[in-house]
Amino acid sequence: MHRRKVWSSIWNGMSFILGTTFNWVILAATIALIYTFMMRGYGYGVEVAETSLKEKSEKEITFTLEGGETSAEVAKKLEDEGVIANAFLFRLENFIKSSDTDYKAGTYLLQATMSTAQINGILLNIREEDIMNLEIQEGFTVQNIADYLASKNAVENAETFINACNTHNFNYSFLKSVPQRENRLEGYLYPASYTLDSDSTPDDIINAMLTKFNQVYTPGGEYSKLETTISKSMDEVITIASIIEKEIDIAAEKPKASEVIHNRLKAGMNLNMCSTVLFFNTSARRDQIAQEDLAMESPYNTYINAGLPLGPICNPGKASIEAALMPEKGDSLYFVLKSETTGEHFFTNSAEEFEMAKIEYGQNY
Repeated sequence: MHRRKVWSSIWNGMSFILGTTFNWVILAATIALIYTFMMRGYGYGVEVAETSLKEKSEKEITFTLEGGETSAEVAKKLEDEGVIANAFLFRLENFIKSSDTDYKAGTYLLQATMSTAQINGILLNIREEDIMNLEIQEGFTVQNIADYLASKNAVENAETFINACNTHNFNYSFLKSVPQRENRLEGYLYPASYTLDSDSTPDDIINAMLTKFNQVYTPGGEYSKLETTISKSMDEVITIASIIEKEIDIAAEKPKASEVIHNRLKAGMNLNMCSTVLFFNTSARRDQIAQEDLAMESPYNTYINAGLPLGPICNPGKASIEAALMPEKGDSLYFVLKSETTGEHFFTNSAEEFEMAKIEYGQNY
């Protein structure tokens, strides 16, 4: 009898745990499903006919906030007045995106086809002229970013931004493992789309990019674990990724190029990557690199120095970082650009085939 009670208690405990876990799984799946439909543009769960949608888009709704309403009350009021179709899904999207909902008192003109972000922008009194949208491309160097920001009037001039990168202090744990050197933030200003206040300082912009890198390459996360499998530090990974970013345009070829780099490093061969020469010799062009360019003294010149260059040569994107961490498995040691138009490369482990391919595809290096 005593043994039956013990087993009954165990069974009841297991049933409770399994039941609770199942409920959480169902809840998570339901939220994911709802959000998927929402993000696909089903008007917060209500599919609207095209003509009806057009009518709604042309109708302006006067919406008044007295001030002090909770986000739930604002969402319910938006639903009641026909601005949104579903208050719960409106709040869910704000929750998922960690959106600011400190709405300001006032009277606003809204439309039923506005996105959550557009509604938030208006109710938060964020004017279009008060924000700036920045598109930092994969493969941009710090100099490229500085020039781009100057062209957008996001910084006073390129030199101001570069000086901030090189001399200001930024408190991120991952930067502690980056050696002190010139161009110390090269590789770590993550390429992405950014929406910032128009009065953002160079430090604000840099912090946004470093924060994004920290989110992508989280210390102790999956990327950090992969470092051990290839026996490379984070800085070495980002350096390899930056070379891949500059050498390879086709995403499917990036792991193959990573294979070549890792194999050459293991074999003690110079990397012989033109991209590293172009980094320090900015007056040279890829299609016009001369022998004297390859012989120039620089810690970034992988034609005269063994191993990796001093540091990253650009700011790589996610695909290049993952390729650096997960190289394709094989014995390739060389690659040659086949076509400037398609960006395709020829890969081989044979020095003889490599030389023949250079002749066939009209490449010098």
